[in-house]
Amino acid sequence: MIKEIIAIHKNHILSANAKTFNHHVVTQKKNAIKMETRLKFAGIKIEHPCELIVGVCNLTGGKFDPPNTYPTIKAMVDEIVNCGCLPDDNSKVIEAMTFHRLPRRQDCQKGYYYFSLCFIPTRELKRKET
Repeated sequence: MIKEIIAIHKNHILSANAKTFNHHVVTQKKNAIKMETRLKFAGIKIEHPCELIVGVCNLTGGKFDPPNTYPTIKAMVDEIVNCGCLPDDNSKVIEAMTFHRLPRRQDCQKGYYYFSLCFIPTRELKRKET
């Protein structure tokens, strides 16, 4: 199992709720997300096939919809593939992706979302089921 916490500034979050997309702005946000992801995952090999469990801690710790952060997670996963940690991000490599809300962290920096990315090899999950 590989688990990393990545902090992304609120100005760099990509949301499924965005009403308009400015290509230049989206590219800048993706580059910032990719840089933070590369710093955490460089040199790590992730066993696959696997499942990805995504925990999201928002700015206030209040109610929100964690799956709306999927565009941000997609940019992270793309960079994990670019770093060579996974061969691809298709359904044969990442078999499932789930989202859940994380409680507010006491050590949070103001203005940052925190993402917990936990890659669990499918063989470990199958062993627990039996």
